[in-house]
Amino acid sequence: MDYPDYRFYDTLTASRRQFGHSLPNHQLHTVAAACGYDLQNHHHALADAEACAAIALYIL
Repeated sequence: MDYPDYRFYDTLTASRRQFGHSLPNHQLHTVAAACGYDLQNHHHALADAEACAAIALYIL
């Protein structure tokens, strides 16, 4: 099966660039909160994916 040429965006790198040292860390729940997203069910695949999407929309 051929690999499709999907574009990938790294929200961790983007958050480090955007927020720098203004956050205590760059964990998913911390960055999500800084972007205005309330991550309720951390470590649940769908909730984490939605948080990443919200971060991407906010930063990228």
